[in-house]
Amino acid sequence: MAEPSTDQTETGSVEPTAPRRGGGGTLSLWLLALPVLYVLSSGPVAKLDTTFNFPKNQPMLEHGLEIIYWPVAWCTRHSSFFGGFLLWYWRDVWHVKI
Repeated sequence: MAEPSTDQTETGSVEPTAPRRGGGGTLSLWLLALPVLYVLSSGPVAKLDTTFNFPKNQPMLEHGLEIIYWPVAWCTRHSSFFGGFLLWYWRDVWHVKI
């Protein structure tokens, strides 16, 4: 059985220290995963929008989605690689009719 780590002070006494926990890996994983999940969430939203044709008498819903996904739309317009990926993702994965 492993003993807890200890630090020795100048007087020679030994004091127990708390075990170190590596939280940097988890934070890095979340910082990478959240933007990917945000971009990928546009697929289900596009599918819902085209399938159910969000009511036109609720412009706030459409406007809200435009605000939430404007970075995705901007990147799609300004990057042919990103735009091509999203078109493939929407058409082939989510079967969105564009």
